[in-house]
Amino acid sequence: MNSSIKVRGERVDMLINDRVNSISNQGKNGDISDYIQIIPNSQSSFTPSEKPITIIKSFIQDRNTIKNMVKEMIGLIQNQYPAINQDQMLDRHKDIFYTVDYNPIFSDTKRIMLDILLGGNLDKFLFTSKIFKQLIEFYNINLRVDNVPIEYKSAPQVIYYPQGGGYFDWHSHPKLPTNYGMCLCLSEVSKVNSKSREISPQEISYASMNEGQMMFRDKDDIIISTDGLIDTGDLLIFDFGIDHCVSPCDVFKPLSFNGHGHWMAVHSLQKD
Repeated sequence: MNSSIKVRGERVDMLINDRVNSISNQGKNGDISDYIQIIPNSQSSFTPSEKPITIIKSFIQDRNTIKNMVKEMIGLIQNQYPAINQDQMLDRHKDIFYTVDYNPIFSDTKRIMLDILLGGNLDKFLFTSKIFKQLIEFYNINLRVDNVPIEYKSAPQVIYYPQGGGYFDWHSHPKLPTNYGMCLCLSEVSKVNSKSREISPQEISYASMNEGQMMFRDKDDIIISTDGLIDTGDLLIFDFGIDHCVSPCDVFKPLSFNGHGHWMAVHSLQKD
């Protein structure tokens, strides 16, 4: 294994090993259709299946909208909002801020990522607000449980895992009241392996990546990888109580928060 990867922590190596041993879309180690249902675009009606994971293809069909949302988020990071520091007390439901996490010492869950919390008035971000309104409407119609405690509110969030090893280690959440997790892919996937040209570092208004999607682990310790199944605009829905992680993004590239890598929009319910 490349020594530059080990500098980022042994968890990166372990997650790469988990990905190698996972059930994948190539049919290795098992039938992925036992765990994942893949359906065409359906924003009007949706019924969860008994399978713990669902992928809705092209939930957001307009790639220019997604491209402009990522551009808005990069502008937020670069020009408008500072990263939170230890002296700040901010409210994720009222404030807009971001954190940069590089294997934080005081966290049980290791990670390399940039986390944007979008409380307050989202309307100042034209494309971001448009996408989150669709996500929240879909959640409220199709996935929200009855009698959610009043202190739990929708918490728009964008997470960026940089190329060069951005990841989020295995973790889980209480299933209720969120019930289902929702992650929308905002990155161009596998440009290097397609006929499309590879995006240059100068074009940081949009992101490209190869591998580093979410993985899931069931009660029998079977690991399911979504690499190769997800592209720009696809919506991943999963049982909020199942163990999950984001596997390392493009580990053999230099680690840099330059805009390239795995961007996702996340919806959940969080306590006020």
